[in-house]
Amino acid sequence: MNLRAVLKDREVFAQMLRYFLIAVIIVFLEMWAFIWLNENLEMHYIPAIVISFVFATILNWYACRKFVFKQSRLGTQKELLLIFIGSLVGVGIQIGTTVFCVEILLLIPWIGKLASMGLTFVWNFFFRKIFVFK
Repeated sequence: MNLRAVLKDREVFAQMLRYFLIAVIIVFLEMWAFIWLNENLEMHYIPAIVISFVFATILNWYACRKFVFKQSRLGTQKELLLIFIGSLVGVGIQIGTTVFCVEILLLIPWIGKLASMGLTFVWNFFFRKIFVFK
């Protein structure tokens, strides 16, 4: 499924738009959780990434099931397991990008986290569209 085909398919485009709107809300919640853990609790940025990412993944899964994809190829337990397996790649993207931004570019952790979320958005949408939901 290439980008041109996605943009021409109204149903897929509508799903992508709904996914984007949900993602905007969840990005704020994930960033709030990350900043709270990293700055207020003074947790190192890598565990803060993982915890905030798991929190956001659960919220995103629920919202996608209700408002974006609506039908699953799998039962709830298998669906959630597959979401978390796919999310391991997403958290790897976030950790790798954030470490690069903090350690190489010398940026503050939340900027690296924010940069990594765009890449993770694309990965998550297509993984879920292809492997989890109808």
